[in-house]
Amino acid sequence: MSSCPIVSYGIQAMLDASLTVAGTGLPVYYRVKNAPPTTNTAAQEHGFTTSAAVGIGGTTDILINPQPSVNAVSMFNIAQSMGKLNAESKQFVISDTFVDFILAKYPGLIAQADNVWDGFNQFVGLVYSNRLYNVVSYASKQIAGSSVSWILRCSATGQE
Repeated sequence: MSSCPIVSYGIQAMLDASLTVAGTGLPVYYRVKNAPPTTNTAAQEHGFTTSAAVGIGGTTDILINPQPSVNAVSMFNIAQSMGKLNAESKQFVISDTFVDFILAKYPGLIAQADNVWDGFNQFVGLVYSNRLYNVVSYASKQIAGSSVSWILRCSATGQE
């Protein structure tokens, strides 16, 4: 039996404890659309059109726990993004514990951990300090083949 997975779980627990104790102070939310995707490929193959049910809409904010680390994106990274990041962009370091929570909350809708940030039709963005942030780029930090944390570079939008 290899000790590598045990080491990665131990480091994951230390990261979660560190983020919980030394959080930035303001909560960060994972915003999703309430209505399911309106495309029904099986119905479309038979010539039917589908739409969302009347009265279902809006968004839900899910608190990211443990609280992520939030920092301003450097001017170097803003320049390298070729216009995707702006001066109000933030870098979020989010624990893989939250990604596992989202995967369990939406079984069948999200195929793999990468799709939590890209490829999940209901994902709108992150809400921090009453601002909506769109994920521009993301990467996972791995130890012994297991994801421990996710680094997201996000651009601020004009929305709340």
